[in-house]
Amino acid sequence: MSMYEVRERLRKDFSEAFPDGLTNRQLWFIAKLGKAIRVYCRNNTSFNNFMNDVFSGLAVFEQVTKTKPSGETYPGLKITVKNKDNTESTAVYNQVSEKGDDEK
Repeated sequence: MSMYEVRERLRKDFSEAFPDGLTNRQLWFIAKLGKAIRVYCRNNTSFNNFMNDVFSGLAVFEQVTKTKPSGETYPGLKITVKNKDNTESTAVYNQVSEKGDDEK
């Protein structure tokens, strides 16, 4: 997958996640967070520990095992967010790089 294909996939994901866009400060924070993750997080465990420290009190990041219909297992990321009304929202994502994420 080329850098341009990855870019288009990320643009689509971004527009779905943030339909109203971001402020300059929010975008700056995302860029700063991405830079720190790239430098300090060399595996899933260090990523989860780093994110739990950064978002302490707001969210919990946990590694889970997901299973494909074929029975093959792979790492997943479970994120539990503490909402303003003291409820929690949980989502589970793949915690493996998609093809092209590391390509230049």
